[in-house]
Amino acid sequence: MGTEKKAFNSEIGILRFVFAVFIFLVHVHDLTGRFFGDGNFAVEFFFFLSGYFLAVHAIEKRDRTLSTGEACRNYLSRRYLTLLPLLLIAILFGAVTRLIINGALTKAEILHSLGDVFLTQGYRFQGAFFTGVTWYLSVLMIGIALLYPLLVKWPSYFTNVFSIVFALFAYGTLAAVTGNLSDPGSSVGFLMKGTLRGLAAMSIGCFLYGTMPRLSKIRMLQHGFFRNVIKWSCYLVVFAGMTFLTDSPYLFPLLLPFAVATGLSLYEGKLKTKSGGKFETFARFLQDLSLPFYLLHWNVIALTRRFAGQFLAPLPDKVRNLLTVGLAFLLSLAAASLFLLVEKTVKKAWKKRKELSEPAK
Repeated sequence: MGTEKKAFNSEIGILRFVFAVFIFLVHVHDLTGRFFGDGNFAVEFFFFLSGYFLAVHAIEKRDRTLSTGEACRNYLSRRYLTLLPLLLIAILFGAVTRLIINGALTKAEILHSLGDVFLTQGYRFQGAFFTGVTWYLSVLMIGIALLYPLLVKWPSYFTNVFSIVFALFAYGTLAAVTGNLSDPGSSVGFLMKGTLRGLAAMSIGCFLYGTMPRLSKIRMLQHGFFRNVIKWSCYLVVFAGMTFLTDSPYLFPLLLPFAVATGLSLYEGKLKTKSGGKFETFARFLQDLSLPFYLLHWNVIALTRRFAGQFLAPLPDKVRNLLTVGLAFLLSLAAASLFLLVEKTVKKAWKKRKELSEPAK
């Protein structure tokens, strides 16, 4: 008798890709003009989710026969090894892009690329920055290492009290000292700005985990209509802020509707009891696409600028810019899809080989 397939949160899957596209758009902001404000705010969504699912694993799914340190180490190593193939491809792609554009790689750039392999940017060790966005993964690993033991030792206190207190303190520090969320590689005291930002957002994700039991007691949220009105109104405010506001203190108040909307999307998944259908298949594909799209798009944009600028030079500026953005987007999708195809093929071949090597029972 086969086991029932676990329900999948299609809403979260699609939103992962939507917010990855916002990050793409901020990296072509010089081509899109003043219409688009700051999609960097979209990174908060991924940190919210990481904090939430970290709490799920540390509190509900960890192997309780292991010590806290062993469980944390296993979770960290599993996450890193899962990311490693894509990370190596992204770094290699970045190096090739740098070679094409600059004609050479310096010794320092080659050496610093090791920092990207081991995700040291969050510790303020310089990486090569070939990929442009590996700071997020570095901060994610740091967040897991620091928050996992706290979630195991004080699950209720951390998710209900300390997490939100720390998030308010960290975001308040960023607002007071820097006034924005940009430039994650800069410093705030002895911490990298992106590290403090990531820890704050992951803490909010842990707090969202702690709020789930309380949401089920709010009668209004049991009605899908009211739940969707609140949720999508909050998302609309966030989308409007990312589109029309530049990164400034004005973005910090949007953290509240952002957290509310994300929490309700996660709650929506908890209400789902079964999975299946073409829509879910599409949502799964978009979710799988979001990370390779995120890691590869930076250098796709750089290459597109280089070659499209030559071929589209006779066109008016607005038309040339629009075509460059569209082409970079399509090429980023193609690169991410190609990675998924190769990854799926390799995994399938490895699984088949493993099955053949096992003795028949």
